[in-house]
Amino acid sequence: MSGLMNDIRVTWRRLLRTPGFTMGAVITLALGIGASTAVFAVVSGVLLRPLPVPDPERLVFITREGDVSIADGIDWRKDSRTLEEIALFLRTWDLDLVDGGEPTRLNASVAEPQLFRVLQLPAMAGRLYDIADNKPGAPAVAVISEGLWKRRFGADPQVIGKQVLLSDIKTTIVGVAPADMDVLHDQVDIWVPPAVATPWALAERGTNNFDAMGRLRAGSTVEESVAEMVAISKRLEAAYPNTNTRKIVAPLPLLEFMVGSARRALLVLLFGVAIVVFASSANLATSLLARSASRREEYAVRLSLGGGQGAIARNAVLEGILLSVAAGFLGVFVAATTRSVLISLIGDAVPRAWSIAIDGRVLGFSLVVSLFAAVVMAALPAWQVNRGNLAVFLRAGGRSGSSSSPRRLMDAVVGTEVALAVLLLVGSGLLLQTFMRLQTVPLGFDPEQLMLAAVTLPEFRYMNKIPEQISVFRQVVDRVSASTGIENAAYVITPPLEPRGGVGGAIVFRTPPPAMPVEKPGARARLVMGDYFKTIGTPLIAGRAFGAEDREGSVPVAIINERFAREFWAERNPLGEQIAFGGWTKAPVFMTVVGIVSDIKSGTLQGPDVRTIYAPYAQHIAGWQRWGSIVARTRMSVGAYAAVVQEALRAADPSIPVGRVEALSSRKDLMLGPQRLNAVAIGFFALIAFIVAFQGIYAILSRGVAERRRELGIRLAVGAAPRQLLSLVVARGLKLTLAGLCGGVLASMLLGRAMTGLLFEVRPADPLTFAAVTLLVGVAALLSSYLPGRAAARTEPSVALRQD
Repeated sequence: MSGLMNDIRVTWRRLLRTPGFTMGAVITLALGIGASTAVFAVVSGVLLRPLPVPDPERLVFITREGDVSIADGIDWRKDSRTLEEIALFLRTWDLDLVDGGEPTRLNASVAEPQLFRVLQLPAMAGRLYDIADNKPGAPAVAVISEGLWKRRFGADPQVIGKQVLLSDIKTTIVGVAPADMDVLHDQVDIWVPPAVATPWALAERGTNNFDAMGRLRAGSTVEESVAEMVAISKRLEAAYPNTNTRKIVAPLPLLEFMVGSARRALLVLLFGVAIVVFASSANLATSLLARSASRREEYAVRLSLGGGQGAIARNAVLEGILLSVAAGFLGVFVAATTRSVLISLIGDAVPRAWSIAIDGRVLGFSLVVSLFAAVVMAALPAWQVNRGNLAVFLRAGGRSGSSSSPRRLMDAVVGTEVALAVLLLVGSGLLLQTFMRLQTVPLGFDPEQLMLAAVTLPEFRYMNKIPEQISVFRQVVDRVSASTGIENAAYVITPPLEPRGGVGGAIVFRTPPPAMPVEKPGARARLVMGDYFKTIGTPLIAGRAFGAEDREGSVPVAIINERFAREFWAERNPLGEQIAFGGWTKAPVFMTVVGIVSDIKSGTLQGPDVRTIYAPYAQHIAGWQRWGSIVARTRMSVGAYAAVVQEALRAADPSIPVGRVEALSSRKDLMLGPQRLNAVAIGFFALIAFIVAFQGIYAILSRGVAERRRELGIRLAVGAAPRQLLSLVVARGLKLTLAGLCGGVLASMLLGRAMTGLLFEVRPADPLTFAAVTLLVGVAALLSSYLPGRAAARTEPSVALRQD
C-alpha cells in the first residue's frame, strides 16, 4: 500500500510538471463525462425513474382506437381477472371556481373514484371521494390538488369541508391530493367524480370521451392482460356493434405510454454521447502513449537497474486514473450546474422532463464513465510497456527511432476516432435535414401573429342551450374584432395544430361519391364563427367562404378540406354535394358543400391533415359543443390579448374566465421540440468528436515529424525536395482519414435503419449528407495534415543532423 501511495504521489507530481497537458486532458475529458452525465440524467429521469406511486410497474394505460365510455369500464371491471382495478377519467376538463374572488379557470380531471385505488396514494388532508360520491343525486364533492391548496387557499387546513361554486354547482372540498396524484403531469387542479361534472356520461355507452388506467393483479403480466382484454373487447363488439366495432383494448405499461416515441430519440442521444466519451478517452490515450514513448530512455534505465515492467505499467495506469478522476469530478460539476439550462432547452419536447435530477443513479453512471475513460486511457500505454523487454527499450532509447508498435496503435486509435466522428456527422446531418424540412412543411395557414384564447361555457348553464351559446360567442368575436390592435378575429371549436384535430364522427353521403377509400369513412368537424379562414390565412381553393347569410335557420352548409375532396371526388367537383356528420346527431342532417380549403396541420407536422368538415357554429345542432378558441391576428402580447378577450367575455357573461392564452406559433415550436433537441444535441456531439479526431491526426503527425527530424534532415541533405517531405506527411494523414472515413460511412449505413423513425422525408443513406460529410472530412484532413507537413518541409538539415 505504501508503494502504491508513493506511485500516486510521483505520478501526480509528474502531471503537475506538465500543467498544459494535464489541464487540457482534464477539461477535454470532463466535457465528455459532463455531457454523458447530463444526457444520462435525462434518460434516467424519463426512462428509468419509477413513477412516484406504490408498485408502479403494475400500472397500465388502457388504449384502444377511440376513447372509452363509462359503460365500457363497468364491463371491463366485471369481466377482467388480470386487472385488480380499472378507472376511467378525463385528463382535462374546464371548471370555473367562484369563491368570492375573481372567477378562476381550473384544470380539472373528471375521474372515477377507482382512480385513487389504482394509484394507491393517500390524501394529504381530508379524504378522497369514494364510490358513494359518484352516484346520481349524491352531494357534489371534489378533491383539490396540493398546488391549488397552497396557491389559492394558502394551505389552510380549514379548506376541508368548505363549499365553493364550481361551474354553477355548489361543491364541497373533501380532501387535498398530493402532487404525485397527477401522475400524468397534466397540471390538474381538482378532481371531481363523473356524477358531478358529467352526469350525462354515466349511462351512455356511445359517449367515448374517457381514458382508462388500471392496476395489474399481483402475479399477472401485461401480455396476459392484453390477451384477456382483447377477448373482452370482442365480446363487447358483438354485443354493441354500433358503439364498440373495431375498438379493441390493448393495455400498455403506463411508463411506456408516457414516454412514447421519446425512447428511441433518447437512446440515440445516449449513443451519441457515448461515442464522444470514447473518442475523447481514445484521443487522450494516444497522448499518454506518446508520453510513454517519449520516456523510453527513462524506462530503459529503470529496467537496466532492475526495475520491473509491472511497476512501469502501473505508473501508466495511475496516470490515466488520476486524469479520469479529476475529469469525473469536474464533469459532474458541469452536469449539475447545467441541469436547469438543459431542462429549459428540453421544455416539453421530452416527456417527464420534471423527473430529471442528478441523483445516485446518475452519479453512479458518471463513476462508471470515469472508470471506463481511465481504462481506455491507461490500457494502451500499459500494454505497450508490458509487451516490451529490456532489449527493446534499450534500443528504443537510442537513435534508431521509435518502435513501429506505438505508431500502429496510435494510427488505429485515430482512425477509429475519425470513423466515430463520421458516424456522428452523418447522423447530425440527417437529423438537421429532418428539422429543416419540418420547419418548412406547409401548415395550410400563417401562424405568425396569431393568438389563441380558450373559452369554455359552464356546462350546467349552457348545456344544450344553443341560442345562448351562439349569443355569447358572437358577442365575444364581435367585441374582440372591434378592439384596437386586432386585424381579424374569429371562433373555432378546434384550432390548428391541435392533437385531436376536432370532434370525430362518421360521414354520410346523400349521393354516393365516385370513390370510397374506406368502408366506413369518418372525418373531424370544426365549427367556426366569423371570417375564420381569412383570420388564420388559409386559402380558399374553390367555392366560397361562410358569410352573414349562413345563420340560424338558413340552409346548412359546409366547407371541406382538400384531402376530403381529393379522396372522394378526385375527378369531380364536390361543390353542391350534400353530406352529413354523424358526430353530432343520430339522424343525419345534410349540409351542402359550398367551398374547399387547404389542408391544415393538426396533430402532427409529419402526417397529412385528417378529413375535415367546417360548419358555421350558428347552424350546429349539438348543444354539448360549448367550448372553443377565439383566434385573432394581432401584434399584441399574450397578456394584452388575454385582457382583451377577458373584457369581451365579461360583457357577455361576467362569470366566465378566459382559459389558456397562447401564440399559435408556440404550438409549432412545441411540435418541433424533439427534432430540435435531436439535431442540436447530436450536432454538438458530432462537433466535439470531429475536433477530437482531427486534433488527434494533427498531434500524431506533429509528433512523428518531431521524432523523425534527424531522418528528415538526412533526406533533405541527400537531395530530397521539401515538397516530397510535405507529401510524405500529408499522405500519412490522408491514409488515416480515408480508413476512418470508410469505416464511418459503413457504420452509418448499417446503423441508418435505427434512425428511420426519427427522420422525415430524408433517407438514411441520403447521398447529399454523405457527400457533405466526405467533403468536410477531406478538407479537415488536408488542413490537419498540411500544417505538420509544412513543418517537415521547413526542416533545417544542419540543425536536424546535430540532434542527439
